[in-house]
Amino acid sequence: PKGHSLALRSEQDQIRATNSTQQAQLMQLTILKTIRTQWLSLYYWQQALVIYQQQEHLFKQLTETTQAHLANNKTQQKDAVRAQFELSQLQQQMLDAKQQIATLKGQLSRWLNLESHTLQVSLPTWQTPPPLSALEAAIKTHPQLRVDQLQSDISKKGISLAEQQYKPGVTAGVVYGLRQGDDSMGQARSDFVGAQVSFDLPFFTANLQDKQVAASKDTYLAMQDKEQADYLQMRSLLNTTYSKWQNLQSQKDLYKKQLTPQAHLYAKATEVAYQNKKTDFPTLVRAYLQDYQTQLASLKIQVSLLSEHVNLLYLEGK
Repeated sequence: PKGHSLALRSEQDQIRATNSTQQAQLMQLTILKTIRTQWLSLYYWQQALVIYQQQEHLFKQLTETTQAHLANNKTQQKDAVRAQFELSQLQQQMLDAKQQIATLKGQLSRWLNLESHTLQVSLPTWQTPPPLSALEAAIKTHPQLRVDQLQSDISKKGISLAEQQYKPGVTAGVVYGLRQGDDSMGQARSDFVGAQVSFDLPFFTANLQDKQVAASKDTYLAMQDKEQADYLQMRSLLNTTYSKWQNLQSQKDLYKKQLTPQAHLYAKATEVAYQNKKTDFPTLVRAYLQDYQTQLASLKIQVSLLSEHVNLLYLEGK
């Protein structure tokens, strides 16, 4: 081979083998992120369905009460219609939740060998993410960036390999020919030995060697640009995700300590006031709706917080 072509190809193959290992790790990390995200989505819809079912029971009782009051002329027809309408809305939301649950169970069954029809998920328990500075250091060894770096190394070796084409190449061969049969004189045909030596001398390099080297350099620069672009993108994603995680943590505490208990207390107080004829039916319905919508919002924030945690784990390489 020309110059050090054989050694350079061997080095390229070794880098490709390492790159294949890094690509496998990246694939595992990506699949793990997908499973975690789908798991959290399934948890959200299963818990949302529980909230819908609780409210359905409540609105069924409310519908029965308004129907009885309507029969005794103790309420207006619009109140009975409103109660039935809200009940129908809840039942539609329950159907949507069940469809989402079925879809997510099917998606998870691709990765997990679980009985999907009985799968009842729970929230994972993860340690609090490390400080932002530690995560910024961790992404530098992320499998995605390692893959980019190794691709750049392969391309860099490609430049050296292309430069070997400026050197002469030598091909040598020896052939032993075994001939069968007799010649025209009836004598056995003699075997023969052949030898050949050829030289590849690159006198005119503009049309081949120069273009190969230029193309190799362009490929190397493109790989370097991709490596830098991926790093900047991951660092930007890290800063955005960490900020979202902090904000959602504050929102979670606010809902847990104030908004959810207050909405539930307000619904109970409004129910008592309605029973004592101190407030009207639309106010009661709004209080019930606000109660379960606050529960859903709290649940959504809790799951969103963990979803951002999943993104942080991915960026950390875990």
